[in-house]
Amino acid sequence: MGAGSTAYIFNPDPSNPSYTVEINDKAYASKLEALLEELDDHEDVQDVYVNFVLPDEE
Repeated sequence: MGAGSTAYIFNPDPSNPSYTVEINDKAYASKLEALLEELDDHEDVQDVYVNFVLPDEE
């Protein structure tokens, strides 16, 4: 594991977390979505995995 690794919260398959947290607050979910997009767009970030579930957009 490299610097900044959070693999301890994931199964061997990082796209399948050991546990998940449901995010029900739409304002908080919006902030998390913005953060994920920023991380995904950053040239130094290779992969982004999360252990939360965002509410369905209605």
